Amino acid sequence: MNKKNIVSILLAVVISIAIIGCNSAPTAVVDKNSPKEQIRQVQQRLKDLGYYQMTVDGIFGNGTKEAVKAFQRDKKLHADGIIGENTLKALDISFANKAGKYTTSELDLLARLVHGEAKNKSYVEKVAVAAIVLNRVKHPDFPNTVAGVIYQHGAFNSVSGAGFNKTPYKAAYDAARDAMHGFDPTLGQV
Repeated sequence: MNKKNIVSILLAVVISIAIIGCNSAPTAVVDKNSPKEQIRQVQQRLKDLGYYQMTVDGIFGNGTKEAVKAFQRDKKLHADGIIGENTLKALDISFANKAGKYTTSELDLLARLVHGEAKNKSYVEKVAVAAIVLNRVKHPDFPNTVAGVIYQHGAFNSVSGAGFNKTPYKAAYDAARDAMHGFDPTLGQV
């Protein structure tokens, strides 16, 4: 077998894996790693509809998954416990408007700030840093963009440090996303 044949075979295998990977399972919109507020909203809706009997706690455990499956069965959806677009639509829940106004670059910038300001802090403190930025964006005394607030002279110490441009940990991204989805442990502090 020559190099050209080997390359052709490898390319065919890679393309096949990519196609199978794209079609193998529905993409979860809400799962155990989603912001607790989203999970709470799903749990509350399922509870209102009589499918969820446990405490609405924002934890995507077996009780939530089983309630989702029962709902999916009744709605003639694939009963896999995965909360994808079709299940959210059937539940009449949409998260797009709440977090959709932020861009990927704003998420990255906010995660870098969280990483720089609260790297060794608790998760709630990480979310608080992100929430303060977002609260300032909405406040008339501050710039009206995420970048404007973060780069405002003297606003955040970590911006001028070398660590600000390092890749943030996953927890920084999770905290930024949770703040973007409305979790605000500061209760509106700017």
